[in-house]
Amino acid sequence: MLVVKINLYREIEHKADLCYEIYAENTEELLKDVVDILLKNSEANNIDNALLNCLENFTKKCYNILSEKLTDNFSDAVFDAVNDIISLIDRGFYPFKIERLCIYFCKININLRIKALTYHRFVVEKKDAKIYARMVFDI
Repeated sequence: MLVVKINLYREIEHKADLCYEIYAENTEELLKDVVDILLKNSEANNIDNALLNCLENFTKKCYNILSEKLTDNFSDAVFDAVNDIISLIDRGFYPFKIERLCIYFCKININLRIKALTYHRFVVEKKDAKIYARMVFDI
C-alpha cells in the first residue's frame, strides 16, 4: 500500500533568516520534515549516483526525543537534534533515510545554506493533537 505524505510545514516570512512552521503527527514526522527542510535548502550534484554506495556504507544516528509530554526537555532535545543534524550535513554526511527516531547518513558532500537553528522565536508545543514547531534558521 502506497502512503502519500503531505508535508505540513510552510516557510514564513522573516527579515534575515529562514523561518518555518511545522505541524507533525509525531516526533518521527517532525524529524522527517526538518530533514526535508534542510535538504530543500541545500545544493548537491549527482546525489542519485552517490546514494547507490550508501547501501553498504552508512552511519546511523538515533535521537532520544520522546514526545509523550511536551516539556522543556523535549524542546531542548529537538533543538539539539536539529543542530546535530545540521552539523553532520556540514561535515559531509547526507541524511538518506529516517526510521523512527534514527537517521541514516552516508558520506556525500552537499552545500547546506542553513548554518544553525536559533532560539529566536523557537517553539515546540502540542496543538490539536499534533506537534507544532516554529523554527528560525540562521543562513
